[in-house]
Amino acid sequence: MKRTVLTNWRILCLFALVTVLIAAADVGPEATTGYDTLTNGAVDQATHDADRDQFEEPATPATGLGPLYNATSCVDCHQDPVTGGSSQVSEMRAGHMEHGVFVNPEGGISLVHDRATNRQIQQRIPATEDIHAFRMSTSVLGLGYVEAVDDQTLLDLATQEAKLTNG
Repeated sequence: MKRTVLTNWRILCLFALVTVLIAAADVGPEATTGYDTLTNGAVDQATHDADRDQFEEPATPATGLGPLYNATSCVDCHQDPVTGGSSQVSEMRAGHMEHGVFVNPEGGISLVHDRATNRQIQQRIPATEDIHAFRMSTSVLGLGYVEAVDDQTLLDLATQEAKLTNG
């Protein structure tokens, strides 16, 4: 139990460090600060509106939906408080531990899709994946950008932090 608490504490500290580093970096246009449907200036309003329309448009199998999916449009999972925001719907994640390291299921993705265009391929959590957790989709209005950071970058930051902490 003590090891889990320590691991969770390290993950929380790593997240805080990454958040500070991203906030301090000059990586282009500022992230959206308001929760509205206005452009942040990276594109003109007409382009922003057209992109938002596409984000909100439902897909069908004929237009590329599936074979596995959770919802029929991006906005179904990213709509609170406006298009692109976080979710009020949870998604299932699964995996297992090997030598103290979380491992994704076969295929390399922890997401377990809720739906399929064919019931014969509906995803199920294999018995080998003994870690299950629900997760809310993050906002693409700012917080979601942290998901664009490569896993190796986060691991490198954790290693650097450990060196600084341990001397």
